[in-house]
Amino acid sequence: MVKPGARLIVFVVTFRVLMSLTALLGLVEQD
Repeated sequence: MVKPGARLIVFVVTFRVLMSLTALLGLVEQD
């Protein structure tokens, strides 16, 4: 069974990963 809070945690983690990847891509493009 998936707890109601599990989706929120997954969403937050995914969001943070996407933000990190975007930041890394931004740094790479600046070079």
